[in-house]
Amino acid sequence: MTIETTNASGTIGIGHAIECMQEGHRVTRPGLDGWVCYMPPVIIPEALVNGRTKRFVPKGSLHVDGYYAMMTNTGLWRPGWVPSAEDLHAPWVVLPDDAGPAPGI
Repeated sequence: MTIETTNASGTIGIGHAIECMQEGHRVTRPGLDGWVCYMPPVIIPEALVNGRTKRFVPKGSLHVDGYYAMMTNTGLWRPGWVPSAEDLHAPWVVLPDDAGPAPGI
């Protein structure tokens, strides 16, 4: 996917940011405490499901649906990210693949 910005400032809107995340890129915006990515669906074989999770799921492989997650500047992984009203109207940027775990870590 070619990442094309929609204005002279090099930023993109939320719709394009979501498309970029679904293609495997991380995005951020001014004022966000880290970056956001999309984790695609995955099937985890039963032998690899950790003990904490096994307590709550039936036997067999674990089918995980796709979800958005945020990595904060302090290193906290927040699965289930949902854009806020501020996120919907903010200018977003795509982070380079070699940008590291999160700014500030």
